[in-house]
Amino acid sequence: MPIILRRLVIATIEAKWWVIALAAVLHIAVTWIGLVLLGEEALTGEAFGYYYLTTVTTVGYGDLSPVSEAGRWFAAVWLMVGGIALFTTVLAKVLGAVSAAWRRRVEGYGDYTKLRGHTILVGHEEGRTERLIAELRADDGRAGGTDEADIVLVTAREAKPLEDVRMVRTQRLADAAALRRAGIEGAERVLVYAEDDDVTLAACLAVASLNPEAHAVAYFDDAETAALARHHCPRLETVFSPAEDLVVRATRDPGASSVLSALVSATDEAGSLYSAPGEALGAPCSVGAAQEHLRAQRATLLAISRRGEAPILCMGGDESIRPEDTVFYVARKRIA
Repeated sequence: MPIILRRLVIATIEAKWWVIALAAVLHIAVTWIGLVLLGEEALTGEAFGYYYLTTVTTVGYGDLSPVSEAGRWFAAVWLMVGGIALFTTVLAKVLGAVSAAWRRRVEGYGDYTKLRGHTILVGHEEGRTERLIAELRADDGRAGGTDEADIVLVTAREAKPLEDVRMVRTQRLADAAALRRAGIEGAERVLVYAEDDDVTLAACLAVASLNPEAHAVAYFDDAETAALARHHCPRLETVFSPAEDLVVRATRDPGASSVLSALVSATDEAGSLYSAPGEALGAPCSVGAAQEHLRAQRATLLAISRRGEAPILCMGGDESIRPEDTVFYVARKRIA
């Protein structure tokens, strides 16, 4: 069999788009020529396209039809059979492509490089990841907050699909290709919470190299590893296990653990800890003025953070707040 004919047979079996297009052009042309030769003038003028489409899609309004016996047989044997076959092939091809794309996204092989302003969650552990997502969702636009961005989960483990969460499956959390598929270049925030500190450190380095401007936060069990990560990724914010501090604080001040838990949880109706740039409170201004502004919105000023300095917790009313400072406050919901 000649190589051209062999390729044509294979392409036909696989229903390639160019084969379908060629068959459609051939079928339309033969249909028009056949109707002309059979004298079906009402069907070969401006109404031809309308008649052809309503016939091959099985709609068949009946307002147009062949008038001759030969024309009716030609339409039944050639137009209807061939047209319906073409239509069902195209429909199956389109549905198959949509189904394949949907399946790839659900299984974690989608491409989200065009996303912007979203949050990437690197690492997955059943139960814990769901709680993290619940906390993120509790502070987004759909729950009365200010952030309506998407969440993309990058995981190297088997994970069931999560509602409203896009998933990227990979072999390594530090894989640059997987992070790019998750849209790392356009991400606004990245949260790294992996199974151990070594994996977390590698993922942090990959994130910092691909998007050094994103606000990245990583959880570590070991404070020294967290310090190493900050050394190589200066903009990285690290969190390490505070269990010992919580135990001591609860021992010295009964009930302190529940207060601290409420501060960090956005799902607690009692209130939560939020941040805002100083300019959002009218800075430059005094601490007293900022307190009055927050108090009017049933919020409480907690701390001020200046770049490169430790947070200031105990402030005098006359101390100044600069526009570039970060202000932390406690409220039931984020202040717009």
